[in-house]
Amino acid sequence: MKLSIYENRSLTIKAFFDKYSKDLVELITLTSLYIHLRAGGVITEANEQEFKEQGVGEFKQLEKLLLFMKKQKEEQVRVFCKALISTNQKHLVQDYFPAYYKQCNMFADPSVDTPDGPKSPVAATTTNDSVTERMDNAPSPPNNDPDDQPPSDMYS
Repeated sequence: MKLSIYENRSLTIKAFFDKYSKDLVELITLTSLYIHLRAGGVITEANEQEFKEQGVGEFKQLEKLLLFMKKQKEEQVRVFCKALISTNQKHLVQDYFPAYYKQCNMFADPSVDTPDGPKSPVAATTTNDSVTERMDNAPSPPNNDPDDQPPSDMYS
């Protein structure tokens, strides 16, 4: 069973990464992840170079990154989730960090609805479900076809 740090307060960030690092190492793709983590202030260039030691493959880099992440605070974990979402790995955030998913995804994916409704008018048309929902709830356009008008009381 996959738990979220938010949903199980007794599971600390350290315990979470201890428990799920083995799974995450096999699932995470590093492509562009470092860029997002550096931009979010989670890692420095020196950290990145440490993870990428000469001759170290992606698997070992991920082990080092996750070992580093288990020592971080919630804000850095949020940035980590945003980085995963930004690198097309939102399914991992949905599965392993479900409580973070919605709050992280609101910033990375404009099609996500906020508690007050769609984030923007454009957002309502970005996914098939949103388009269908919008079409189902839209008022019917006015009928201007003269052959399809109800009889008028003009002759009464």
